[in-house]
Amino acid sequence: MFSLPLPIRRVVALLALSAMGMGIVFAWQTASGEWNRPRRIGTFQIRSEIPLGERHGQQLLREIATLRSEVESTLDLRGPGRPIQVNLFQSRETYTAFLQTRIPAAENRSALFVDGPDGGQIYICYHPDFEQDVRHESTHAVLHESLPRIPLWLDEGLAEYFELPAAQRRDANPYLVELREQIELEWAPDLVRLEQLQTVDQVRIQDYRECWAWAHFLLHGPEIVQQELRSYLKILNSGEPSGKMSDRLRVCLPDMEVQLIHHLRNW
Repeated sequence: MFSLPLPIRRVVALLALSAMGMGIVFAWQTASGEWNRPRRIGTFQIRSEIPLGERHGQQLLREIATLRSEVESTLDLRGPGRPIQVNLFQSRETYTAFLQTRIPAAENRSALFVDGPDGGQIYICYHPDFEQDVRHESTHAVLHESLPRIPLWLDEGLAEYFELPAAQRRDANPYLVELREQIELEWAPDLVRLEQLQTVDQVRIQDYRECWAWAHFLLHGPEIVQQELRSYLKILNSGEPSGKMSDRLRVCLPDMEVQLIHHLRNW
């Protein structure tokens, strides 16, 4: 399932595990022998093979304290506050050694979120942009507490949105410039196609970009679109059949693709 390596910037994965699933055992021992002193910040527990708060991770430690509240307040969600364990490895070697006996299918990825019944587990291989990966995977963890059946395109779109520092999320995502260039080349958004994606391995780099575009549109587009997002999330939270967002948007915004392009051009 996870045999093909992806470029390091976009090697993130989401595995939903149930009690009847893969039977993974999460050990406390790392390949290098020990963790530095764990940091507990709210519901997040950070375990790292490199010291945090000195040369590495200062921004991460500041932001992780507010990430849950930012996601939940933005989306009007309230999860049970389950523990989320973030495991940061100092190198590809120690990361791979830890995962190869536990989640061998994920060895080729640099970041991973595993959803379990007792809380989320996040595994990150250190690289210069590791803080972005932590925010991305932590967003998955927070979302899955309230939305166990969230569609993949929306799950990834929201994680792409929240992976940047708070000050950059609305206006400074590089995807915005890239999509404006694609629009000039007659790119056409297709939410219906994104809704057909079922596994992370099916998601291409350009799909992550479009998932972000729809998420940004739903968060900052016309008020009627923002209302549809809030209503849709409430249905997902309730466990009732939600239908497809594309069908809901088409009713209130028949030209939703045109409106998305207008949103991106003029934001």
